Amino acid sequence: MTKKIILFFVFISLVVTALIVTQRNKTRVEPGMTQAKGRLVDGFPTFPQSSASTIENSYKKEDQGNMGYQAYYSTEQTPHEVMIWYKQKLISMGWTITDEAIDKMVNDLYLSAERNGEKVNVFSETEEGKTEITVEFPMQ
Repeated sequence: MTKKIILFFVFISLVVTALIVTQRNKTRVEPGMTQAKGRLVDGFPTFPQSSASTIENSYKKEDQGNMGYQAYYSTEQTPHEVMIWYKQKLISMGWTITDEAIDKMVNDLYLSAERNGEKVNVFSETEEGKTEITVEFPMQ
């Protein structure tokens, strides 16, 4: 009888643990949005990624025939190092920088670029000791 009670509590503990883990891994996704954790969502436009960065998550948003993409990365590099790398890389790939704020004295940096009608925005900032990078292809 005691073994059955112990097994019952072990089983209940496993079920509760599984429910907690499942709930923590769920994210709210609004209609028309597809999300991927730890990788780029299917269909994400070809875009450079620094070898020093890690993909945290990404998503694709569809609305009335328009589509936009966004990806989040993290790195140990400073926001300034990240933005200098992206600026040089994008220019070498034929992108035109249309706007930028990559001053070393500022913590929230960005640049906007365009190529063949396609637009992209790159943002970089420090959060909790790590640099976060956001790459956004706005709805078009």
